[in-house]
Amino acid sequence: MTTRNIYLNGPIPCIALSLWRIVQRDYGITDEDTSKANLTPALDFFYILVLCQGALYLIWSGIHALSVRLVTSFCTKYKLPKKWGAATIIDYLFDTRARCWRDPASIYGRTLMNYAIDLLGSDSWDDNLSGVRMLDVFIRHGTEVRWMLLPSRSKVQKLIDILGWRSITGGNTEIRELAARIVAELAQDIHLAQFPGAIQCVSSLLQVETTLTSRTTKQGPPPSKQPIPKRHMIRQLRMTEQAQLKIRNMFRNTSTMQQEQVDESSRRDEGRGVGDSCNQLILQGLKILEGLASDHHNCRDICSTPSLLSMIKAPVYSRNLIQDIKISDWADVVNGSFKVLYRLIQVQGKTGRHLRREISTNNQAVSNMESILDQGSEAGEELMMRAMEILTELALDLSINLSRKTREKLVKKQLQIFLSEEGEEPSLADGGDEPAAMSNALRVTAGRTLASLSTNSETNPAFIMNGHNNDVVNRLTKMIDAKNNIRYRAIAAEILENLCAHSSLDKEYVKEALLPKVLTEIVSSKRDEQPESKYCAPPANNERDHKNSPMGNDEENPKSSAQGDEVEMDNISTHGNGREIEDFSSSEQDQENDEQTATKALQEVLLSLTLVIYDKLISADDFDDVVQKKAPGHGTFAAKLKTIVNENCESTADCLSIVKLCGQIALSMMRRNQYTSHFKDQGFVESLSESSKVLSSIESCMLFAEKYFERKKIVRPLISDIEKEARKSLIS
Repeated sequence: MTTRNIYLNGPIPCIALSLWRIVQRDYGITDEDTSKANLTPALDFFYILVLCQGALYLIWSGIHALSVRLVTSFCTKYKLPKKWGAATIIDYLFDTRARCWRDPASIYGRTLMNYAIDLLGSDSWDDNLSGVRMLDVFIRHGTEVRWMLLPSRSKVQKLIDILGWRSITGGNTEIRELAARIVAELAQDIHLAQFPGAIQCVSSLLQVETTLTSRTTKQGPPPSKQPIPKRHMIRQLRMTEQAQLKIRNMFRNTSTMQQEQVDESSRRDEGRGVGDSCNQLILQGLKILEGLASDHHNCRDICSTPSLLSMIKAPVYSRNLIQDIKISDWADVVNGSFKVLYRLIQVQGKTGRHLRREISTNNQAVSNMESILDQGSEAGEELMMRAMEILTELALDLSINLSRKTREKLVKKQLQIFLSEEGEEPSLADGGDEPAAMSNALRVTAGRTLASLSTNSETNPAFIMNGHNNDVVNRLTKMIDAKNNIRYRAIAAEILENLCAHSSLDKEYVKEALLPKVLTEIVSSKRDEQPESKYCAPPANNERDHKNSPMGNDEENPKSSAQGDEVEMDNISTHGNGREIEDFSSSEQDQENDEQTATKALQEVLLSLTLVIYDKLISADDFDDVVQKKAPGHGTFAAKLKTIVNENCESTADCLSIVKLCGQIALSMMRRNQYTSHFKDQGFVESLSESSKVLSSIESCMLFAEKYFERKKIVRPLISDIEKEARKSLIS
C-alpha cells in the first residue's frame, strides 16, 4: 500500500519543491565563482523539466478522474450492479483506448453496444458473461438491439448455444438467464432451420431436473486476473463511491435513494435461490417459444418435437391446475404456456388442426379452461384472456365438435365482460360476492374473441343473440356512441356487422336505431391532420440519436483525451436528459399512431356495417330516408364519402379496405338514379381513380397473398372494377 501511495502521490511533492526552488533561485552560487557559472541555467532547466513532467502527471490524473467520474455516473444512471458494472465499463474504456493506439479510425462509430456484441465472439467465459450482462441492460432500458445482433448469425448462434449450457455452476445459470432474455427479444426474427440445435437449446430451458437436483456453487469459473491499471482504476472508483456515499448520506438526497435502489437490486440478485433462477429460465424459455411461434415454419418444428410439445401442454392437461394457479409464480408459467399454445393452434394446415383436435378431445384441458373462466378474478385476468383466446380458436374450427355447453359458457363470459358499461364493475367470478375491477386489456380481449366467434359460424351468432337477456344488439348499438372507448366502439361495430350478416335482426330496429347511429358516426367522424414529421423521421436522425445516446457513444479522442472525456461527461448529463425527452416523445408518438390506427379500424368497420345493412337488411327507400335525416342536403353524404377516400389515399391495407367500402356504398346508392348526380357533382369517381393509382401496388401484394387476407374481405372486388362500375353508373 505504501509503495502504491508513493507511486501515485510522489510527483506532487516533486512539483511543489521544483516550483519553490525555481521561484527562490537561491542556489548558493556567487558571481565570483566562475566554475559554477552554468549551474544556475542547468538547475533552471532541470526544475522546468520536473514541472513539465508534473504538468503531464496532472493532465493524466485529470483524465483518470474524469474517467472514474464517467464510470460512476454511468453505473448510477443505468443502475448497474456493483458486482460487475464498473469493471465492464472500465474494460470498455481500456479496449477503446487500445484500439485507438493501434488504429484511431477503428473507434469511429464504435459504441458500448458494439463492444458488448463483440464479447459474444470471444472464447472467454468471462467475456461472454460481460457481453450478455450489458446487452441485458440495453434491453431493460428499451434500447433496440435486434438491428445489430441479427445480421451477425454467429453471435445469435452463440447466444442460442449458451441456452444449452447446463453445468451446475451458479455462474452458468446467470449467463443462461441473461442469454434467454436476449434471445426472447430476437425470437420473432429467428428461423429455427438456420440455427442447428436451436430447438434442443431452447428445450433445455424447460428441463429443470439438473438445476433443481444438483448442488450449485455460488460462483462460475474463477475470474481472470485484471491488469494493474484496471485494478487501480477500480480501486479508485470504489474510493470515490465511498466518499460520495458519505456526502450523500449527510443530505439524504435523491441520488442516495437511487444508489440504495442499485445496492438493493444487487443484493436481491445475489441472494436469489436456485428455484428463482429455475422459474426465470422456464418463463424466458416460454417467451422465446412464443416469439418463435409467430413463424409457421417454426411452429411445425416445435410441434414435431414431441418432448418439447409435451412440456408446453403439461399445464393445460394438469389435473391440479386450478388449485396450483393460486401460486403466483406457477400462474406466470401457466400464462406463458397458454400464450405459446395459442400461437401454435392458430397455425393453418395439419399442424394447427391436429393440435386443436388434440386439446378439444382432452376433457381435462377443456375443463381447466372452463374453470378459469368460472373463477374469474381468482384465476387472474391474464389466464382468463388466454383461456378465452384458446377456447375461441377451438370453437372457430368447424371440424371440432366442441360441446354446446362450452360454447355457451364462453359466449356468456365474453358478453358479461365486454358489455359491462363504463364505470360498472361486474363480478367476474360466477356467484362471487365481491366485484372485480376489469382492465381494458381483458375487455378488449373479450370483445375481440367474441367478434371472431360471430364471423364464420351459424350457431355462434345465435348464442350471442340469446345472451345478456336478449339485449345484446341494443347494448352493442349504444357502445358505438362517440363517448365510449374507440377500441370498444370498433369491436362493437364488428360484432354487429357479423350479426347482421349471419342472423335475422329486427329490420325496424335496424332502420330506427342501428343505421342512424352508424351514419351519425360516419358523417361526424373527422381525421386529425398531423404534420408530416410525425409520420416519418429521416434516417439521419436515427443514426444521430444512436450515436449521441449515453449508452452508445463513449469513444476516446487520441489527440485530446481530456477534452474527449469532458464531452463524454456532457453526454451523460445533457444527452441523458435528452434521451429521456426523446423516449417520452417517442411513447407519445406511438400513442398517437395507435389512436390513428384505432380510428381507421373504427371507420372501416362502420363503413362495412353500413354496406351489410344496405345489402341484406333494409330496402333502398328506408336507407334513403335515414341518409336524408342524418346527412341532409344535396350531395352531403356523397361529399363525405369522397372526403374519406381522399383522406385514405395511402398505400396500406386499411386504407385500401376503406376506399373499396366507400366505392361499394357509392355503387349501391348510384343504382338509384337520384344519387347519380350527387356523386357526379362531387367528383367522387375522379377521387376514386386517383386513389386507385396509389393503392394498386398494395392491392397487387394482397392478391399474391389472397389466402392470408381472406377473412378481412378486402381483396375483392378489385378497386379497378369498382371504378369501372362507378363510371358506367354515371354514364347510364
